[in-house]
Amino acid sequence: MPLMVPVHAIQVTDVPHQSTAKEPGRYAALAPNRKSTLRILRQITITFVSIVAIARLGFPSGFSIPRKTATYHQHQYRSIMISLSNAFDAVIVGGGPAGSVTAILLARLGWSVALIEKGDRFRNKCCGGCLSARAAADLHSLDLLHSLDAAKLFPTDSVRIHLASSSSRDRTFRFSTSSRAALYSRAIMDQSLTDVAASLGVRVFQPCSAHAFARQDHGWKVTLRAQSHESMRIISARLLIGADGLGSRVARSAGLQIAEKSAHRSRSYGFSVDLPKSLIPALHGLDDNCVEMFVLDDGYVGIVKSDEQRGGHLGALVHRNCAKMARNPAEYLAFGATRCPSLHALKTLSSDLMRTKSFSAVGPMPWSVRAIASKNLALVGDAAGYVEPFTGEGIAWAIRSAKCLAEAAAEAPMRTWNSRTCAVYQQLWRSHIRSRHHVCKAVTSAVQRPMLANTILRAANAFPRVASHVIHHLVLSERTAEIPS
Repeated sequence: MPLMVPVHAIQVTDVPHQSTAKEPGRYAALAPNRKSTLRILRQITITFVSIVAIARLGFPSGFSIPRKTATYHQHQYRSIMISLSNAFDAVIVGGGPAGSVTAILLARLGWSVALIEKGDRFRNKCCGGCLSARAAADLHSLDLLHSLDAAKLFPTDSVRIHLASSSSRDRTFRFSTSSRAALYSRAIMDQSLTDVAASLGVRVFQPCSAHAFARQDHGWKVTLRAQSHESMRIISARLLIGADGLGSRVARSAGLQIAEKSAHRSRSYGFSVDLPKSLIPALHGLDDNCVEMFVLDDGYVGIVKSDEQRGGHLGALVHRNCAKMARNPAEYLAFGATRCPSLHALKTLSSDLMRTKSFSAVGPMPWSVRAIASKNLALVGDAAGYVEPFTGEGIAWAIRSAKCLAEAAAEAPMRTWNSRTCAVYQQLWRSHIRSRHHVCKAVTSAVQRPMLANTILRAANAFPRVASHVIHHLVLSERTAEIPS
């Protein structure tokens, strides 16, 4: 074989001229073989460079082939092979806590996952921002809580409910919460979880929107549109997961939405905004690290603040039948300031707050679907169903739904989504999340009735220990794992 010949044997200058004449075939055959070998190597090199160049140009901006790390070395080979393909085991639409945690858990199970997020990195989102003890315990059990250290703003140690309406004077009741509850920045939280998913080999398309969905015999085709340019891309998956929140486009594309028969009077809208540090001294009637809930005639306002260095956050929900509805949130805050003296500082600054970059709104709510899962389809987080978040469990529901789906997927053979997997997920969701929805609905319904709410607060102030026990049983009933400080 030519490549096995020693180097000195192919140096023609060391061979006598007469030997070359006597054995013309020996060196005449050697030179062409060496050229053929170099030609083959050159072609292989050009082909490899071309494949890498084409693959790179086809990836979304900011994406790079994952490198081997101790965190996901067991998925490196599979992730690199998948990055050259447009076929996945699961495609998740929505990069919030529900979508990102679902992507992380499925990647840990060995699934090939694509995560589609339409917003830019560190996008703002309408949310109260409170991470309950239940949500913190779930994140800790999944070894994800430490990855959100940068998103933590300050802890919350109590909740105080203010009842203010035209039929009763201002009444309050305060109860303590778990020391593990805290206020988090949703922008940093969501992006941190998305980055963890990417580190596990999840293919992240951001910013990118899911433009169209087409059902196939063995899955879905999803058409993607990049936000930065008008280029289109088609990917396929055996399982389509909707984590795109209220009014889920995935649910509507699959025909799972429920047509609203009730009047628009039952619909509600929410908005949230960060409180500037300059406003904190004016809120002198509110305690630091306490979630203050102001129950008004047609909605409620929640405020949590800390010292002047860390600022605070405001979230509100307005019912459709309110004259000061969410079309003008500034008017609603001014309306609330006239009912609650503690909110007087918002009366003159409400219009300025609405013009800040952190302001965002969402609605209408509640949102419900006929089914949370079907053939080759599943819904998680708010997309699977959402009620008014008076108890502050929205993020907890999102994370728990991701755990339920991953637990069902773990029982599926060969990374498939069959009828049994679908049934298991629905049963887990009903057991862990729908029951909490019912509790939240009951609490919200009670506080919306002035006479009933007034009676409850009177009884709570008369028997504070009994009231605290009942509240912890209803709102914080589920035992949570111990989380190290």
